[in-house]
Amino acid sequence: MNSTEISRILVDAKEKGKFLASVLTDREGFPIASASNTQLNSEIHAALVGIIQRVTNRATEQLGISAATEFSLSDANGNLFICRPFSANGIDLVLAFLIPGKDTAYRRVMAQTITAIQKVFEI
Repeated sequence: MNSTEISRILVDAKEKGKFLASVLTDREGFPIASASNTQLNSEIHAALVGIIQRVTNRATEQLGISAATEFSLSDANGNLFICRPFSANGIDLVLAFLIPGKDTAYRRVMAQTITAIQKVFEI
């Protein structure tokens, strides 16, 4: 895994989508790489990923439904925090974007970013 390459991928995704932040964590929320505006703390976003992931896992276990493929959280400022779990070379990861407003398109950039990260993990 090349952390410099992953950081570059996250910066590209953030710029392409005009997002406030992009964060890659392991399934527990431990930050691997991030790109954010200077006033935003990527460690807080990574911790939020871990919390959301644990709550989602607990809810799916208790309700007996399949695992979540995407989860989101809206804040009082109208921003949307989108998390998508995925696997790269057998490692469970979560990609998260902090998006300014609910009308911002993100799915294509997220899919492209996940594919690019998976390629880095294959090397």
